[in-house]
Amino acid sequence: MLRAVVMAVIAAGALVAGRRGQVVPGLATAVIVLVVVRPDLAEDLGLALSVAAVAAIGLLAPWLAHRLARVVAPALAEAAAVTIAAQAACMPLLALMDARLGPWAVAANALATPFAIPVTLLGVAGLALAIPVPGVAAVLVELAGWAAWPVAVTARAFAEAPGASLRWPAGVRGIVLGLCLIGAVVVAARASGRIARAATAMALAVTAIAFAPATWLPPGWGGAPRGWTVAACDVGQGDALVVRAAGAVLMVDAGPRGPAAAACLERLGVTRIDLLVLTHEHADHTGGLDEVADAAAIRAVWLPHAASAATTSGAARATADARLPVEGEAVTLGGIQITVMQTGPAPRSRDGTEVNESSTILHVEAAGVSLMLLGDLEVAGQQRLSRGPLPAGVDIVKIAHHGSAAQDAGLVSALAAPVAIATVGADNDYGHPAPEALDLYGEGEPWCCARTCAGTCCSAPPMAP
Repeated sequence: MLRAVVMAVIAAGALVAGRRGQVVPGLATAVIVLVVVRPDLAEDLGLALSVAAVAAIGLLAPWLAHRLARVVAPALAEAAAVTIAAQAACMPLLALMDARLGPWAVAANALATPFAIPVTLLGVAGLALAIPVPGVAAVLVELAGWAAWPVAVTARAFAEAPGASLRWPAGVRGIVLGLCLIGAVVVAARASGRIARAATAMALAVTAIAFAPATWLPPGWGGAPRGWTVAACDVGQGDALVVRAAGAVLMVDAGPRGPAAAACLERLGVTRIDLLVLTHEHADHTGGLDEVADAAAIRAVWLPHAASAATTSGAARATADARLPVEGEAVTLGGIQITVMQTGPAPRSRDGTEVNESSTILHVEAAGVSLMLLGDLEVAGQQRLSRGPLPAGVDIVKIAHHGSAAQDAGLVSALAAPVAIATVGADNDYGHPAPEALDLYGEGEPWCCARTCAGTCCSAPPMAP
């Protein structure tokens, strides 16, 4: 709105001066004015998106509309050209936001555009008259609200349409694909003959690669690893682990709030979770519950002790089968055998140590792989676990409490797992994984960062490939 208002003032000044208004000079002047008055806007992603979209509409949309008018009605060609140009220009910036995009954007914008003009004009007029003539301003704003109603109805309708939300790749891959898409659209709009057709094909190919399910892509392009059984999701400082065997899927913890755990499920091609176990009530283990429930159908949830209202209500929305696990119970899901080794006691307060000690500890066997998942147990809980019968031949252990210094040497020795996983956030403030934990589990063996297997990982020593 700031960008639009400043551009409108500049356009009005040009009109008074008898000059013909031009989009790009007006946009450039508006950006200079805004950044001088509000320097913080130089780093504002919203302004960057707005400027990119308007620049593309001014520079690219007329060429696209001319090209599209050969095959569709001129009015439809213009509406489609504006949307395609603006969307393509925003792709590299949207990749920084891990944004989701709607394939119905062209149709939605074509229907909403006629109403957006009166909304803007009436709204700006209402703002201008708010102090000198408040009564008139109130009427104008009311009319703007009525004009906005069809835009809202259109947005909601297309948001609920099938396939309404697709994830554009984040990070470097998303930025590169976005730049390729912009280049292809520009060439397709301004070239002719075979070059234009080749650029159009490239734009379609880039879009298909960006929106292709992760299971269709090779791992190097962001696809799922082939033939996986155990996956520790990259959710930053938190836990989210997925196990798959014989068609069944177990997920242990949902990571912190945000899209990371859901994105991991999408990359792995997981659309159904037979059992989601929330080991204990800490935000880095339960925060992503709602996003996980949106990404996959959850059949059952094992709740943590002293679950918060948010966790309880989130589990209830996800499934009708949500309950506390019982120590010693064993469940088989397809090719996955799950045994509750320890759970509780329930914390008497929200003290972090007590909540950690209430972690549900699982032994899982899947496709011939034996796992011990230790939640965030403190030393006392680990010692209590080590005094009971432990499974033999454990292949993988998920280190307690993200590899904190609080590790029981007796339990580590008893498990003697050849592979240990510490799920941590890069450069976290806790110093996880602690050198003491790495020494205890590693005994001099190299550690490897799951993300790169090169360089350094968090506070770990140098890693081998």
